[in-house]
Amino acid sequence: MDKPSKTFSRAGFYLILLFSFFAPVSPAVAHIVAVSAFTLWIVEQLIFRNTDWIRDRMFFPVAGFIIFTLLAFFVARLNSSQSVLPYTGYLAIFYFVVQRFVSFSEKRKMIIWTFIAGVILSSAVDAILRFSRADLERSMMNPASQKISFFILIVFALILAFYSEGKNLKEKLFFGLLSLPLIAVAILTLNIHVILILLFFLIIIGVAKDRTALLPLGILIVIFYSGIFDTAPGFSLPEIINILKSRVSEIIENSRMIENIAFFGMSGGWDAAGLESRPDSFFIRLLASSGPPAILLFLWILVKQLRSDFVKFRKIAFREMKAFHLGIVLAIASFVLLSLFGSVFESGSAILIFWMILGMSEI
Repeated sequence: MDKPSKTFSRAGFYLILLFSFFAPVSPAVAHIVAVSAFTLWIVEQLIFRNTDWIRDRMFFPVAGFIIFTLLAFFVARLNSSQSVLPYTGYLAIFYFVVQRFVSFSEKRKMIIWTFIAGVILSSAVDAILRFSRADLERSMMNPASQKISFFILIVFALILAFYSEGKNLKEKLFFGLLSLPLIAVAILTLNIHVILILLFFLIIIGVAKDRTALLPLGILIVIFYSGIFDTAPGFSLPEIINILKSRVSEIIENSRMIENIAFFGMSGGWDAAGLESRPDSFFIRLLASSGPPAILLFLWILVKQLRSDFVKFRKIAFREMKAFHLGIVLAIASFVLLSLFGSVFESGSAILIFWMILGMSEI
């Protein structure tokens, strides 16, 4: 095997850097940049025959997930039934692309902060536009997409992890101010799931790591009971409980499709289970579309990644690296919680960001 070119490595890194910024800002540009990075990676494989990625510890679960989702898609097409789009699986190759071009912690740091800057910029612009509208109440009730919600939660998880590892009050104040646009968008859109996950993260970090994280939680509770949101439908405590109950009931109702699931998913489509529409939960949708092997491989990836990052968080002494791995644990948790009630994988840029974050955790 020839030694990979430094020019390829440098070009690939800057493409990933650009992608991390444009993913929340301009998905169309982000997709073009991601395709360019993938093309560069393929060309490098052909020229230098670099097969180190095949020996990666995550190769078999990721490759297996790609294979089974693609097979399930083709089987579904042969049976004229519905399936998740094939990019749900094959975009996982971005995991290995990122690992190749982001090989040092300094590069990872640049990409993480570029992504944070992109999400905060898009969130701040969204918050300003909502405040500037004449009909603020109507704009508040326009919920954020699953993709934006996912990006907000990832960045909030990373910022909260950096906050918990902050050395002094100035650092903690800096990270606290960074999170304000994210919290503002979550409150303005009244996205109950996002807000509850944010509160859950604050409680976890406040109890287990840094009690000062409970301070904003107390402020949010005071705001909630101040009566500001009393006129906003769906934001009172009984209504929140009813929303969560309805979501749980929906998951239980959709679980009856399991009896129609074959090796590659449901051969008769969603209607085989008597459902009027496809389920919202990504996990149920993946199980119904691609079958038990695909969901087991995907869960294998999540569990293996969670275990790896948690072990690194416990063992590493360097604050910045500890914060990053703690942030990855929280980011994966946010993905799981969101995917119970919806699907962040409706957007190609969200899928690529998911695999980018996982790929960089192996550095």
